[in-house]
Amino acid sequence: MGEVSLLLLGVSHRAAPVEVRERLAFTPLQTEEALPALLACPGIKEALILSTCNRTELYLGAEDSAAALAAAKAYWARRSGLETGELSACVQTLTGREAARHLFRVAAGLDSLVLGETQIQCQVKQAYALAQAAGSAGRALHRVCQQALRAGKKVRAETGIDQNPVSIPYIAIELTRRLAGGVSSKRVLILGAGKMCRLALNHLRDAGAESIIIASRTYENALALAEEHGCRAARFSALPEHLAQADIVLAGTSARHAVLPAGAVAQAMKGRPARPLILIDIAVPRDIEPAAAKIPGVTLRSVDDLKEAEKASRAARLEAARRGERIIAAACEQLFV
Repeated sequence: MGEVSLLLLGVSHRAAPVEVRERLAFTPLQTEEALPALLACPGIKEALILSTCNRTELYLGAEDSAAALAAAKAYWARRSGLETGELSACVQTLTGREAARHLFRVAAGLDSLVLGETQIQCQVKQAYALAQAAGSAGRALHRVCQQALRAGKKVRAETGIDQNPVSIPYIAIELTRRLAGGVSSKRVLILGAGKMCRLALNHLRDAGAESIIIASRTYENALALAEEHGCRAARFSALPEHLAQADIVLAGTSARHAVLPAGAVAQAMKGRPARPLILIDIAVPRDIEPAAAKIPGVTLRSVDDLKEAEKASRAARLEAARRGERIIAAACEQLFV
């Protein structure tokens, strides 16, 4: 790939728990700020950041690989507040062909917590667009991103790995159904109105949920989504009232800190000691304070708890994944001809 080598520093659900991943994650705005900072590091000529609920990965084009890796690790550790040693313990480092192959597998959904999920293709495309807008994507990243997106599309078209409705929100609702014994008679409170919550809402409707309230930090977003699906909208200021009445809370905002404190959950449970409350947190960083799990009557699950729930629907996609791996291998060979 010319004089610039492709490097990857990545952390994912495979090696780091959610409490570490949330410290290493980037919002789109933070990505816009971080890309120029990475380009200012020694040895780094190109940069792209892919940050989702299950992974954060830095793809770099470097003239001096050793200097670039050291500088990127130092920057990431400094930004996250982790020690460099702590960061190194959970970060995967790949170079050249292996880094490219990894991105191809990611784009195809072959490295996802939910095997074959489709949302990651759009997330890779968005990460590439941010790098293009920041001027941090050069020849190396252009080539690997374009090929990865094509390979991901080909895997899905030729293997049918995404024919089942698999996604983090889908698995979250399946888990919720099992924990609650069904959702049709339950009162559901959704925190957030973004894409993850929109997908979860669709699956809740399919599962028979009828009583749904959507609360967002931006009330207009909650109102628009509620009107679209025939639900009720609520302001965040009214959360105590709705929390006290809910049977299930699903949280998936893009907030940088918890939006549902354990104290608020404890207060809500005081008036309903005999009614259990199920909390499903699919956000990274987490929306619900982990201490809420210790409150009597409360069941809290985070995105990391979806791994076991996903296994039940995984078997049907394994053969498609094996065919997908062969497509990825061929695409990677073409890139490095």
